[in-house]
Amino acid sequence: IVQAALERRYRFAVHNPNFIPSMSFLINLRVKERFRWFDSGDIQSQKMLDDICQICRNTPDVLHWLPTKEHKMVKRYIYSGKKIPDNLDLRLSSHFQSKTSIHRVTKLARRLGLNIATVLPPDDWAKVIHSPLSFKCMSHRQGNKCRECTACWRHKVFNVVYEEH
Repeated sequence: IVQAALERRYRFAVHNPNFIPSMSFLINLRVKERFRWFDSGDIQSQKMLDDICQICRNTPDVLHWLPTKEHKMVKRYIYSGKKIPDNLDLRLSSHFQSKTSIHRVTKLARRLGLNIATVLPPDDWAKVIHSPLSFKCMSHRQGNKCRECTACWRHKVFNVVYEEH
């Protein structure tokens, strides 16, 4: 059932010419403060990224969060001169938990003016200290709910660190 719903949403996003106006309308109607793109999956094309950015521009009163491992696609998008809307926090996620992978994604994000998200094993996560550079996500200890936390939606937090579970 979940897979069928994901497939339906994917087809709508990629093939329906009304994706931008429909999503813009629904987000403006139903979303009060924050919207997370993708709870499963990732950006499928530069067109999809462009569509998401347009929807963000169409919903200026909503904060958007877009985690992605599609680094090359995002890099091409930004280097083509396109802008990420101010109300979209596009976070590059590291592909692996290694220090090398995290270092690479950190360098790229800084070059592109973006933020990152990393996942660490429990022992390493416990050592992270809250700072403007790193924020320890507590959602896994709150029933996987963000509650009042807005760190993933805010540009001021460079790295949101999640505990592997």
